[in-house]
Amino acid sequence: MPDLKSRMAATDSVRIDGPDDALLSAVMVKQFADRQVAVPPNVIAWLVAHIDRSFAEAQRMVEAIDKAALAEGRAVTRPLAQRVVASLSGE
Repeated sequence: MPDLKSRMAATDSVRIDGPDDALLSAVMVKQFADRQVAVPPNVIAWLVAHIDRSFAEAQRMVEAIDKAALAEGRAVTRPLAQRVVASLSGE
């Protein structure tokens, strides 16, 4: 339909990029806080640098790290996070 085609051509389009470091960090801090888990900033920074840049991946990692910390009865540390990330990524 020519009318619809001309209307679509007149609309603006935008590209939404993935989250930046600050946003991904804030999301992960919030997700850990929702689970009442305190995570040191260096762990969050390491995670942001080593996981896929998506909210779904951040949520998956938070869930897996929290589960591992609960199973082991210990706090979330960088070595724990490294082990979980490696196990989930098949390294």
